Amino acid sequence: MPPNQFVTSAANASTTDLGAASDGTMFAFQSKGTTEIRAADISFISVPTSAELQQIPGRVLVPGVALHPSGALIDQPFLTGASGRAGVKGGIDILDAHSGALRSRIFLPQQFTTDVDGLHGSFLATDENGQRLFAITSSDGTPQNAALTVVQLAAVPLGIGTIAPSTVAATGGATLTVRGSGFQSATALTINGKLPALHSRMPTLFSS
Repeated sequence: MPPNQFVTSAANASTTDLGAASDGTMFAFQSKGTTEIRAADISFISVPTSAELQQIPGRVLVPGVALHPSGALIDQPFLTGASGRAGVKGGIDILDAHSGALRSRIFLPQQFTTDVDGLHGSFLATDENGQRLFAITSSDGTPQNAALTVVQLAAVPLGIGTIAPSTVAATGGATLTVRGSGFQSATALTINGKLPALHSRMPTLFSS
């Protein structure tokens, strides 16, 4: 788009809960209780769903959906019941951003704080590697007893965010950049079940 030009489009849904990959290639947001993944041009990618999410009766979504910097994972905060009730816990579901598969579930020692401008609040954030999660919590759900809970993941779940370029010539010789999460030094990439040819340049693996 040329500089200083803007386009306004009508929308039939609104959201104030938005997470983004660090390079702006993917966005996650909640609208009407559903999390959607969108590309940089806001085109639809997926609606991650998982039957495992229904294993918690009375599960309540909390504002603050966070996308892993690579776009590979979604950190989705929730409560095990209505905010402020005794025995209610806060939790974080880490989902695969494409399939919706539940990769990890974390229960917090306290529930999330949600009654401080809940329509515009964001009660969960992640660091630049997705290794640490920052949650605004409270012993009883009220702002008077609010605190910061920091979760250090022993290992970030493995996931693929983006692969660029998305298409290459059949003759090969292309350099692929794979952005994702949880890559280790021994991580290897296969294409159609095969390692890249020795004379080809190895794809670049990048874990945010």
